[in-house]
Amino acid sequence: MVGASVFSATMVLLYLVSTLYHALPAGRAKRVFMKLDHGAICVFIAGSYTPFALGALRGAWGWTLFGLVWALAVFGVTMKACDRLSHPWLSTGLYLVMGWLALIAAVPLVERVPLPGVQLVVAGGIAYTAGVVFFVLDSRFRYAHAIWHGFVVAGSSLHVFAVLHYAA
Repeated sequence: MVGASVFSATMVLLYLVSTLYHALPAGRAKRVFMKLDHGAICVFIAGSYTPFALGALRGAWGWTLFGLVWALAVFGVTMKACDRLSHPWLSTGLYLVMGWLALIAAVPLVERVPLPGVQLVVAGGIAYTAGVVFFVLDSRFRYAHAIWHGFVVAGSSLHVFAVLHYAA
């Protein structure tokens, strides 16, 4: 239950900060919320791992994955706050590495999480990853940013069902 609570709290944090960032007019506050938004992405990715790391995996695999992804989240938040990940490719690369880090524990995950749960987690990861294409095209394609957010909502929705049914 703790893992599901962490997942839920980090998702609410991400969507709250992102909504505020996108609602603000250009200026200092928007720049601050942009950093918070990008940092919250790292925190939400780590939060998405937490129910599986502390629930289904547990033991050495669970704690290793938990430690690695949260260390990367702290790194990402710190680098964003200090303007060290200002280039979009660096941030996007970090998000993708964090998101697919679960591959190192693929075998124990498949052994301990029912197949439909694994399928939901993988489908969510694919949705996030496919959305990156539109994120990269943001300035070149009129509705790319909105489509990117659609993929994010799809990915997080799939993960909500995975956590609700297979990790909580």
